[in-house]
Amino acid sequence: MNGTINLKSGFMYDVTASNLKMADNIPMSGTLKLNDNAISQFSKDASEFGSWKSAMELKLTLDINGSYHDLEILLNEPPINSAVSFQTVSVGSAA
Repeated sequence: MNGTINLKSGFMYDVTASNLKMADNIPMSGTLKLNDNAISQFSKDASEFGSWKSAMELKLTLDINGSYHDLEILLNEPPINSAVSFQTVSVGSAA
């Protein structure tokens, strides 16, 4: 499933979501595949905002069966590898 992450710094990156655990057609957890640019920016954000924890709270927009959903997510571990697991904190609908 393709999506876009919006980091705390405002940078946006395309991601692929997999291993999704769904509830009412909304992913409640899963894995994101990150590119090298996103991983590098996470590290910069952690430094700028004072901690990895702060940088690990972000927005994810996913296309779910033709409907876009905005999710507030929390990464389960620091994004230092290309695959990182997440949990959904809150859900909104983009359109």
